[in-house]
Amino acid sequence: MNIAFIGGDFRMEHACDYLIKKGYHAELLNYDAYPDATVREYLKLTNSADVIVLPAPVSTDNIHINKTSRSSDGITINELFRNTKDNIIVFHGRLNDVSKKSTVKYIDYLNDEAYLTDSAYLTAEGTVGQLLSNYKRALYKRKVLLVGWGRIAKFLYTQLSYYTDKISVVLRNEKIISELACINIVAKNFECLAELAIESEIIINTVPAPVFVNTILEQLNKQTYIIDLASLPGGIDFAYAKKLGLETHHLLALPGKCAPASAGTALGKCIYTHLCNITDTERNDLT
Repeated sequence: MNIAFIGGDFRMEHACDYLIKKGYHAELLNYDAYPDATVREYLKLTNSADVIVLPAPVSTDNIHINKTSRSSDGITINELFRNTKDNIIVFHGRLNDVSKKSTVKYIDYLNDEAYLTDSAYLTAEGTVGQLLSNYKRALYKRKVLLVGWGRIAKFLYTQLSYYTDKISVVLRNEKIISELACINIVAKNFECLAELAIESEIIINTVPAPVFVNTILEQLNKQTYIIDLASLPGGIDFAYAKKLGLETHHLLALPGKCAPASAGTALGKCIYTHLCNITDTERNDLT
């Protein structure tokens, strides 16, 4: 079984290495590893592949595959699928449905719970690392506001609680707010976002929606340190925040930057598990 990793960051290299150690024939082409790779080389690799692994997100413009060139050009999704065999398996992160080929089996690893949990932990750890490296004050007893209560926020709460017990959470689910109150976690609904944000020294947003409207940003202390972990476009108007003199950091793809080996291993394990679970019929189609 031939596996082709196309595009993406350093995670892909480690995922590729993981599968090689598991006995698969796996190869990687992306700009970081092979900056001079040509479109012809990409297509040659995909043409012989039984399994293709694409990055997350696959594309930022819904045309070109991320990190297949220095610029925004590179190999296109349509080029890739025009040069693949039928009945292959494609692992991806948020591939646009319009780009999908009907004869291909698609697996979105961003729907895999184990992989998402590993990624969330690494994102939380990377966020704390960013604070320890770049925040100009000690984290001890800082007033922190977490916006959202998904996987990343939960890990963040646990990791930050080693440094401060002044952590508040804003979320929408009233039932969860009540449950958190029972274990002494300060949690309120979004009606209290402005009030809590004004009081906080560090704000970390995990909600992929424009939750920090300009009227809230205008009320924040200029010393407030703001981190946004939400996928593009994020939950903050960064241009307006900069105009106000606020320090903001949009930290995207943290696992690939702060712990690429661990993140790549997590992706490799995810792919390996799925390949081990494919049916005999699917396995025969790949040989």
